[in-house]
Amino acid sequence: METFRMAADGFAAAVGMAECAVVLYEAQAQRRGVPTSRRQHYPHSLEPTITKWSALYAPG
Repeated sequence: METFRMAADGFAAAVGMAECAVVLYEAQAQRRGVPTSRRQHYPHSLEPTITKWSALYAPG
């Protein structure tokens, strides 16, 4: 049972890190205030974080 818990914790950490990577990439790829025609290939639940982080991490 302990091995299963460790594997589940590792999987949860990997998913969290992957979501952060997607959010950081999208925050830098999108320009603030400029509409884009790019298709969104990420879950809509990440949209609020991408919007907030784009103000912090968007180029120029």
